[in-house]
Amino acid sequence: MSYAEFERVYFSATAAEAPPSAPPPGARGLGAVRQPISHGHVGLVELDAAGIPHIIEATPTRADGSRAGVIRSRYTDWLERYSDIQVWHGRFRDLEAGTTRRVVDVALAQLGKPYDFFNFDLNDDRGFYCSKLVWMSAWRGAQFAADDNADSYRGNRFPPWFAPKALIAAKRVTLLHNPGEY
Repeated sequence: MSYAEFERVYFSATAAEAPPSAPPPGARGLGAVRQPISHGHVGLVELDAAGIPHIIEATPTRADGSRAGVIRSRYTDWLERYSDIQVWHGRFRDLEAGTTRRVVDVALAQLGKPYDFFNFDLNDDRGFYCSKLVWMSAWRGAQFAADDNADSYRGNRFPPWFAPKALIAAKRVTLLHNPGEY
């Protein structure tokens, strides 16, 4: 889905206008190493002052293979990097523009922080995995838990993390583009 298609659907009243698409053959897993099953990946879309879309994400590596953390990339570059996987687009339901901006601002404040898959406290901002960045940004920027579970420390259960896949079925998320089964 191009950003123009995403933007058209995002700002429309209904997701029913989403362009149809089929998942590419074998599209599961992220990065250079293909995995038969993926836990997924998630980032936040930000429009800069000029209206150019970017993705804010927590990722262990950059496109060139170097170590990363919380980074910001142009949307077109991000799509190119993940061109061989299925991509869902969604948005948090019923957020006013100012609240959406606060969510993005919280994510932007984390730029440069390290990737840390084993930091299971969702409200600890010393290190991030992708879905933790989204959960904490919603928690701090909009005062809600993305999955309606306000327990920020889930280390006493399995799995102890908040998975990206949980966002697909979250009540607070409207899917704008759904390429098929996760």
